[in-house]
Amino acid sequence: MKNSKSTKIVTWNPLLAAAFLAGVLLFASPAKATVILFNENDTNSPVNFSSLVSGNTGYADNVDSVSEGGFTNNFSQGNAWTPNVTTAFTLGTGATAQQFYTEGPWTDVNSLSGSLTSTFYISFTPDSGYGVLVNSFDLLQYSSSNSNADREILVAWKVRESTTSGTIIVSGSQLLNGNTGASFSINTGMSSAFAGSVFLELARSQPSLTPDGNFLATDNINFDQVVIPEPGTVALVTMGLGFVLFRSRKLFGKRVG
Repeated sequence: MKNSKSTKIVTWNPLLAAAFLAGVLLFASPAKATVILFNENDTNSPVNFSSLVSGNTGYADNVDSVSEGGFTNNFSQGNAWTPNVTTAFTLGTGATAQQFYTEGPWTDVNSLSGSLTSTFYISFTPDSGYGVLVNSFDLLQYSSSNSNADREILVAWKVRESTTSGTIIVSGSQLLNGNTGASFSINTGMSSAFAGSVFLELARSQPSLTPDGNFLATDNINFDQVVIPEPGTVALVTMGLGFVLFRSRKLFGKRVG
């Protein structure tokens, strides 16, 4: 009687290959986050002006500790710090100032001063090889003895790519209704890091006309830096994975007696 031989085919699972590649890229791209606290409670000075910085470091630039650039206890650590991101606080149409503010119901906030219709920008610029995620921020209104209608503010916010007029990544709006002194935490929902400058735009309008436009602030701005592999690195990883796949199929895709 002839001996029968069994034949076994070992094949490569493409799902394992995909998981391997995803794992490599994920491992290479950890997120690091900083929260800007605006804890200069002894001053109502404009943010990021040269007179406020030491060592030519701007406010919230390259943060890797709770105190940075001459500002003490102004930052908290999210996932980690953001040593590869610089920030800027700039003014759009109708805006007059972004400034540290502590008075009345507000303690350690960034007061956004301007006309009834005004726009403010906070930008985040990563070093080459990094991207930025804007995670969340707070909006606050000042508590006042005046009527609710006098203090109703609508804020339309956007996160834009590259410039103040760049493509909108995510957007939303929040109505701050009256003199309640309310604080709203806004989660942007931005899910992917952008490899370039990112602009947080805050555009305010006041549905009920009032002569006072200085009752809006922001605080606790949470942003990440994320390592983004250079295109050449991704190409090398992909080529290496392709070679592994080819060799594995050649070695293990044979019949084994």
